[in-house]
Amino acid sequence: MIVRNALRCESCDGITLTRTAIGHRPRQTHRFPCPGCGIEIVYAVLVDLDNTDVSYEEPRNGRWLTGEAADAAEDEYLAVLAFDSELLTEREGFFSPFMTTWGRFSDYQAFEQDEVLRHALRTDLWDALRQLLSHFERGQDDLFDRVAKAKFGRTPDGDKRTDRLSLLHDQTAHFLRAFTYDVDEITIQAGERIAEAHGAAPELLQEFTENIVSSGLAAELWRQIHDLHREFMEIWESLSPVLNLRYWKKEPADLTKFSVTSKDFERIRHFYLSCYETISQMSVLAIGVEAIARWRQLSIPTRKGTMSVIPRFAELASSNKAAHLGKHPPLDELFVPHMDSVIRNGVAHHASFYDFGSDEVVCVKSSSGAIEETYRENYTLFCRRVLDLMSSVTRLEIYLYILLMLVDGEYQPAGSLRPGPSASEAPRGVENSIRYRTI
Repeated sequence: MIVRNALRCESCDGITLTRTAIGHRPRQTHRFPCPGCGIEIVYAVLVDLDNTDVSYEEPRNGRWLTGEAADAAEDEYLAVLAFDSELLTEREGFFSPFMTTWGRFSDYQAFEQDEVLRHALRTDLWDALRQLLSHFERGQDDLFDRVAKAKFGRTPDGDKRTDRLSLLHDQTAHFLRAFTYDVDEITIQAGERIAEAHGAAPELLQEFTENIVSSGLAAELWRQIHDLHREFMEIWESLSPVLNLRYWKKEPADLTKFSVTSKDFERIRHFYLSCYETISQMSVLAIGVEAIARWRQLSIPTRKGTMSVIPRFAELASSNKAAHLGKHPPLDELFVPHMDSVIRNGVAHHASFYDFGSDEVVCVKSSSGAIEETYRENYTLFCRRVLDLMSSVTRLEIYLYILLMLVDGEYQPAGSLRPGPSASEAPRGVENSIRYRTI
């Protein structure tokens, strides 16, 4: 169903006609720069899925036109913009996003079912997953076990901290897999490298893990990973259309012909930078595992001798880390493609921006007191880059989780106190309200 609605920009009085495709989500938020003055306009569509009813919230930086004003506005449109929170839109299509792209899906019904499932996961299990995390961090074993049984239908395999760490990782990985590309082979490769290192020198792998804990790296990575999960769920709708590619028969040769209609550059670029920082930190664990597996030492070879993984490699800038990682398969494929410093530095610059006219992300740098453009990337391609990066990060987390198994699941340096138990209500909703399948 397509709903047409005209709005007037509060800044320039320009009128835009919105054509919104109603999907499977009860709240669908859309953002776009006004075609007249560029100020961001945000509106939300509220969908009553049970009664098939649709309502609009009053837009930010704009107001809806109704009655005679709406009827008379047709000759004043600055632009007619199509929005869909779930599908990529073909730029040259004359119909709804569904009509122009459904034929590209290998199984559109599976996509629809998974969209419903993703909504159920976010609604019913996301908060429970954060409860598990909090109880694990605080050592509240009874509460952890209660939430695990009530919401996930599982209890730890034993009473050790590592048993709860394993359950937390399993449920987190299963949850995030629904929102990312199918790249589970990354988990397999990382697991194989850790197994190789353990077989080569188990005592060195134990020492390395103790080093990442005592140095504070494990605690920092733990914080970054779980902050990233939270941030991902907050911006998910803005990235979700590029997940369509997971369901298409094949990815088109030119993805720039398709559009993510809701533009959310500021939040997505912040998320990209968070992902970049996290994968850079994760690479320290990966190169340490490689050093043990290949050379049975806690350092890597360089032209001038060797470099300790901690602290020297860990202290390198991300671009220098990438140069070393590129010499060691499979790290050259697992990490290096996501560590382009030109794009990272350009996006991080406060003067980078989204160009509405060309639908591109513009990266810049400061040069001799002036701002110099360094790189442009189509917005849809940038969103795909970000989701591809996050998909890899979620699989590479296995490095941290498996290594922490060697130190009884304790990621904090010795002497660091866990947050103490706090008064809280018993977990509510002891019934697991959904049954979910692997997608």
